[in-house]
Amino acid sequence: MKKFKFSWVAVTMLALTPAISSCSSDDASVTPEGPSSATSTDIDGTRVTKVGNVEISYDDKGRPYLFKQSGSSRNEVEIDYNEGEINFYENNKLSQTVGVSFNGSGFISRLTLSYDLEYSDYSESASGDMKFSYDGDGHLTKVKEQASGKVTDYEEDETYNYTYDHTSNLTWTKGNLVEIESEEIERVNGYEVESDENVTTFDYSRDLNQFKQFPMSLCYDHMDNLDLFFVVGLFGNGPADLPSYLEHKEDGRIKHSYNISFNLNNNGSFSTERMGNSRTWTYDYSRITRSCGNEGSEVKLPTIFGKLKTFRAKK
Repeated sequence: MKKFKFSWVAVTMLALTPAISSCSSDDASVTPEGPSSATSTDIDGTRVTKVGNVEISYDDKGRPYLFKQSGSSRNEVEIDYNEGEINFYENNKLSQTVGVSFNGSGFISRLTLSYDLEYSDYSESASGDMKFSYDGDGHLTKVKEQASGKVTDYEEDETYNYTYDHTSNLTWTKGNLVEIESEEIERVNGYEVESDENVTTFDYSRDLNQFKQFPMSLCYDHMDNLDLFFVVGLFGNGPADLPSYLEHKEDGRIKHSYNISFNLNNNGSFSTERMGNSRTWTYDYSRITRSCGNEGSEVKLPTIFGKLKTFRAKK
């Protein structure tokens, strides 16, 4: 029998910076001007330009639209605000397209994915939907993911129908993200084949997060390949203080724990973020060139780049 698992977009890339405030008022349409001024990527007149080896560019409305990985892999993620799509490229070739919707603050509210695959030994059709909820302070509070698909195995002459349900609840206290509790259930032909419960908790120092940037370490275990979107404010505001420790449990057992530390620039923005001896992220910034109606500044943002994974049957 084959095991199925729906795994959505993966972009473990950047670090973050609040979203940019433009000269015009906020637009609550499907193609918003970008995150609201309350979560501006304007960090003391600069924007994040690089986190790790990923660069970020902004369009003339100040919205992040291109995440480009340097080096040999040549992976890119491009947001098309007009079409409501996120396009993933590997080695300069389009590998997947995901539908995207935004709320009035410019935060991502929904991602959708569907596809049909045909191979010599099997075929597969699948669709998935992710919804994101926020509180009044612009904090992400819930992620609800549902997916379903059908696989026909030509070699074994069998057809399987599968579903995948995943929910993450994020708890904020005094402006800080203190817990992420996740549960996922996979079913094949109506029978549960796997379920997991994960909990990540965070402790904080007394040091202020001057610009409410969203640290990479807070989404490391959960938003595998969309980390960079947090960095540019597309998933809401970051914590009030700087995190100092995280502990991740899977089915009640500690999987890992890390101390978290930061080196800050003179203005309080992130220079370097470290998560134990496992990961280090460096943040670069570029000065914003403002001109009402046309903010042509280009920002480059970093992090580790993942790729969009698909619903895939595995032996």
